[in-house]
This record gives sequence, structure tokens and C-alpha cells, in this order.
Amino acid sequence: MRACTPLLLALWSLSAVAPAVGQDTTCTYDRCALGIHQGSWSSAIVRGSQRAMIARVGLLAPPLTLLASRTDSAGTHYRAFRAAYNTGFWFQLVGAVSLVASTVVVQADGDDVLVGATFFVALGFGIWGSERRRHARNELDQAIWWYNRSLTR
Repeated sequence: MRACTPLLLALWSLSAVAPAVGQDTTCTYDRCALGIHQGSWSSAIVRGSQRAMIARVGLLAPPLTLLASRTDSAGTHYRAFRAAYNTGFWFQLVGAVSLVASTVVVQADGDDVLVGATFFVALGFGIWGSERRRHARNELDQAIWWYNRSLTR
């Protein structure tokens, strides 16, 4: 057992100076840090000090393997972002279709009870979808933070 101790100490000291698993030493913070650029109709994920766009966040969440695979924490938050963002889109879409349906019913039948019920269903779906999207943006922020934290300075 005593003969193994120097060997174990040597291996441990080598592992302490090696880059973390998945850490690219050529990708520095200035070159590879991610950020969000907010546009009028959508937002974009940008990279580095040049702010080069790497993905647009539009109706659905973009697939970003660099966030999903960089660190466990970044990947976890990124997957939560995709799930919440896409769910929010579908809820908002159902809300919009319900709103159009209530307008058609008003013009066709004039049934106030059905129109009121459909309107409140549409409103509920729209609010829930917006809340899912808000939660998703917070998850994306966390994923980017964990990704940037893993970069070398």
C-alpha cells in the first residue's frame, strides 16, 4: 500500500492541472462566450466579442449542441429551456386558434355563452404559454451562464 502512495499522489497532481472534461483550451472567454441579442421580433444567441450570431430564437427553440454538451449544468438548463419554450409556443398557438374560433362563432351564431367560454379558454392558454416562455428564457440565461463559466479566461 505504501508503494502505491507516491504513484497515486503523482496521478492526482497531474489531474489537478489538466483541463476539465469537455473544456476546450483554445476557446477562451473573449472568443467563445455566449450572450443574447434581443431583436424586435426575435432574439439571437451570439458568440464572442464580435457578437457573431450562432442561432436565432424564433417560434421554436433552436438546437444548440454546444450548450447541451459543454457541462452537465448547462445541458440540464438548456434541455429545460427547449422543453418550456416549445411547450409555450404550442399553448400560445392553441390560444390564438381558440380566439379566432370564438370570433367565428360570434359572427355565425351570436352565442354569447360559448363565445365567452372560448375567449377565456383562449386567454388561459395564451397566459400559460407566455409564462412557459418566460420560464424558458430564464433557463436559457442559466444555461449560457454555466457554459460561459466553463470557458478559460
